[in-house]
Amino acid sequence: MRLADVYLTYAEACLGNNSTLSDGRGLYFFNRVRERAKINKKSSITLDDIIRERRVEFGMEYSNWYDMVTWFRYLPDKMLNYFNNQWRGYRTDAIIKDEDGKLQFWGSMITDGTTFLEGPEYYTAPEFTINIEAEDIFLPYPESDVIQNPLLNEPPFLIHLTNKSEEFMKSIYKYLDTRLFLIGLLVLPFLAVVSCQNDDDDAIPVIHYIRVTDPAKADSTFTDVNPGTMIVVVGEHLGGTQKVYINDQEVSFNRNYVTSTSIILTVPNELELTGQNPELKGEIRIETEHGVAAYNMHVLSPAPYITRISATYPIKPGDQMTVIGGNFYEVQAVYLSTEQPAKDGTRPVDVQEITNYEVNNKYSQITLTAPANLLEEGYLVVECYTSSAVTEFKKNGPKPVVTAVSSTMPVVGSTVTITGQNFIEVSRVNINGEFDIPVGDITTSNTFDEISFVLPQAPTQSGHISVTAIGGTVESAEIFYPLENVILNYDGIGSHVWGDCSFVVADGSSAPYVSNGTCLGITGTVSASNYWWKQSYSNAQWVNTSIIPGNIPIDDLKLQFECFVKEVFTGPVFQIAMCENFDAALNGYVPVSSFTGKTETGKWMQCSVSLSSVVADATYQDFLNRNSTHIGVYATNPGSSQATIEVYFDNFRIVRK
Repeated sequence: MRLADVYLTYAEACLGNNSTLSDGRGLYFFNRVRERAKINKKSSITLDDIIRERRVEFGMEYSNWYDMVTWFRYLPDKMLNYFNNQWRGYRTDAIIKDEDGKLQFWGSMITDGTTFLEGPEYYTAPEFTINIEAEDIFLPYPESDVIQNPLLNEPPFLIHLTNKSEEFMKSIYKYLDTRLFLIGLLVLPFLAVVSCQNDDDDAIPVIHYIRVTDPAKADSTFTDVNPGTMIVVVGEHLGGTQKVYINDQEVSFNRNYVTSTSIILTVPNELELTGQNPELKGEIRIETEHGVAAYNMHVLSPAPYITRISATYPIKPGDQMTVIGGNFYEVQAVYLSTEQPAKDGTRPVDVQEITNYEVNNKYSQITLTAPANLLEEGYLVVECYTSSAVTEFKKNGPKPVVTAVSSTMPVVGSTVTITGQNFIEVSRVNINGEFDIPVGDITTSNTFDEISFVLPQAPTQSGHISVTAIGGTVESAEIFYPLENVILNYDGIGSHVWGDCSFVVADGSSAPYVSNGTCLGITGTVSASNYWWKQSYSNAQWVNTSIIPGNIPIDDLKLQFECFVKEVFTGPVFQIAMCENFDAALNGYVPVSSFTGKTETGKWMQCSVSLSSVVADATYQDFLNRNSTHIGVYATNPGSSQATIEVYFDNFRIVRK
């Protein structure tokens, strides 16, 4: 509390329920505040004077709302009227200092452009009307208080003082000096708390239960908890807590959140878990100078997951299988079933339990023996304490899965990479139903989650890549070689108009080494701070609305192209613009692979940007309505030193995300 706060609080107390205060020490101290600010004394004051004085005195100290809420509890009608009749959001067109140095607020300017109208009646009213009602006015409790005492959320109730209590309070008010009284209000509760804690905490601590911090769930107790969770430890004689341990590891806590009956703390994310080290005690332990309290608490391990099953297919009873994944902590069971477990983890009725299994020391693999009467197909489930992991199981091999292709339109002669799962004994990779990649030209990773090959030729029609492995055949989701979506390829689709660039057909001896006919080259040494260096202004051939409907939002489309960066460069950047709308152009662009997220060098990579980062239209039809075919790639160097770059572009296309 500032001294001015004490003075004004005293003045308000002296005013009491009276309409005015014309003498006495309350008025004296009120004027002491004004005197310090070099403001004339008042001969009498009202509550309105105190309201205004506090608002001005404590301006920018963020206390006015709390003052008003306090007055609302005392005079609700008055304060509601005060709230709803404030000048809130009004605007003036000019504030002018007159010849006496006073500020004059001029409401609005008349049509001649020079004359202003004075007075509030000419102010511009706020666009929205604010109406404050009684339920909008509250004084929140600190969150920690509500957590420690959920009863604070309950409705208040009346306490009737006895005659003796009333006499005692009156005697305090009558005989104590005001300043001592105010200090006493602050100190006495503190002393009471300290006294209670000292009396209450001179005993061995006890933990009754653990609950979440949400007061609405104060009755929900638990023993399992996730790392990072804020918890409330409820018990007795906890006020003198010196140390807290979870899983035998000391953890930090805020002593401000410790009372005799509760401790609020957060379970650390980096805690070593009992799932990782079973020798640790799964408990929370509180130490005070009077003793120790412990309570069983299980900090949950992360959820398990399965990436694949490694085995020799087809699997026969007695064969060894390896379940590969992660977080295989506290495994409770491993089983096969024709049905998946329920969402709550409940097992299916019919399961084929596997008892002969072993978890490795990194908790990333489970080695097991295939049981007798092995299922033809179904699900393999690893049931851990935290949750279960499930994967499809097929005795003859799992069906392959394609998750991504390195490019939807790779340059002929470049490497295509397909990622996914279960690429076991790949027997065929087919391109758009036109031709197969020779099996001998396909490379499969040791983990069977990636295959790669060199594209020998370009397909003549759009389609999908299909992969056939031991478990069946799967197609890529994205269209491969979306020829109908190409807008510029420098070989008949679209045309170059102007710009200081080169056009290259790769000969295999120098960058870009391979190409689909002609590609655009932006090469050379650019000086520092060069904002007009190499340009390529072209006319595009926009995708027909039969392929991309006009009502498709621009946000649902992307601009893709192939790019070859010979070496990493620093400084130069590109601008990509369409329909001559340079205000909406993509600026400061550096080519990055949409497959790896990095700038790949020495090879072609697919780049992809959201079309909304290049154009500002709402729909594809709005974009077409601009009636411009312009697409431009412009190279600049905003950097502080010259740089040499060699970059090639080809096969610009607009496709759906």
